Amino acid sequence: MTRSIFALWLALVSSILAMAGDWAVEVNMVQETWLPAEPITAVFKYTNTSAENAVFETGSIFFDDRDAPCVDRSLGVVDTPPGTNPSDPSYTQESFGSPPGTVRTHEIEVTRVCNLEMKDLESLIGTHTICHQYPETEHRVCAEFEIIQPTGSNADAVKLFPSDLRDVVTDASRVPDSLVADYPTSIYAGYVFARQLSPLPGVGNDPVDKVSQLTDPGFFSRFPTTRNRSKNAKSEVRLPMEEQVLLAAELRRDFLEIHPDFLLRTDLEKQLGDLELVLGNYDRAYEAWTWVVSHATENVAWAEGMVEAIEMQELVEPRAETDQ
Repeated sequence: MTRSIFALWLALVSSILAMAGDWAVEVNMVQETWLPAEPITAVFKYTNTSAENAVFETGSIFFDDRDAPCVDRSLGVVDTPPGTNPSDPSYTQESFGSPPGTVRTHEIEVTRVCNLEMKDLESLIGTHTICHQYPETEHRVCAEFEIIQPTGSNADAVKLFPSDLRDVVTDASRVPDSLVADYPTSIYAGYVFARQLSPLPGVGNDPVDKVSQLTDPGFFSRFPTTRNRSKNAKSEVRLPMEEQVLLAAELRRDFLEIHPDFLLRTDLEKQLGDLELVLGNYDRAYEAWTWVVSHATENVAWAEGMVEAIEMQELVEPRAETDQ
């Protein structure tokens, strides 16, 4: 009996998997221009264009004209919504898969999955393509992007990277501390800031509680020191909290002034919003959190809560419109 059920399930899945053409694919780049060692990101959008349920699956991802794919159907998914187990009496082919019009998106970090290492720097400079192809077709859907030669502080920062480094996010542990110390306004420093643990302690169970604790006049008395987060620091080494908060806030302010369109600006604004609250710069904190509300694509409710908590505690004058 079990073997018969499995055979039925396999037959149904096989018949639907052949319908990959039901899924229209779009490929778009998060940015059109990148520097080497940035986390180059492509967004793949899949839409069920058929009039029936269809099993979602992805094809292979190719970089330029390489014969071997960077990703070989690793994102393929068989839809199994509740009630669609083959042993369920109500199981039907019609209840299996994604409904018509379903849209799914997946982000692929090209630098990482296609193994674009710094040792190939010269060959990386130029225009490239990232493509999607279903195995049963010869048609590829592609997007173009350009990797440009770094200049100024970015060019100096690149010299610090090991030859097999792919990008400063994936290989963050291998980016030397001297990058931020020597080139704090390079684009690469921004990625380090975005992934850096805050010197602040994790306080607050909700936005109101968090704002109350961060604006406590005795904050630095309660938390006089913070852990030294440099890679080579000994675990017992502690640094003055106020000094580290001032430094972290200054570095992020200066960076965003030069790079207002930075890819991970939302992450930096979240950090800055908390740091400015501790420092008593309530207007700056409010600007940071209202920016996050306007631009974030996830965890927006928390950002809205932070804005409301700042207003509720009358730290700033509420604004009619959110800053852009």
